[in-house]
Amino acid sequence: MNEVWKKPPISLEAYQSMVGHEVGVSLWHLVDQDRINVYADVIEDHQFIHVDPERAKRETAFGTTDDVVDEHHVV
Repeated sequence: MNEVWKKPPISLEAYQSMVGHEVGVSLWHLVDQDRINVYADVIEDHQFIHVDPERAKRETAFGTTDDVVDEHHVV
């Protein structure tokens, strides 16, 4: 079993005390269209908002493919 799951859960109060503080900072990595396309392959989600930058630019509020702000990349 993954060691992370053996740790006790963090309380809501502990999470709230972290607001405004950096936690889990890591190095930056490039999320380019190639990486987004591979991610779309993995999750089997090839909607235009992921894989068609030109259409996404025209038809979405993001102005680009949305995976640069996708919750899976942020987590």
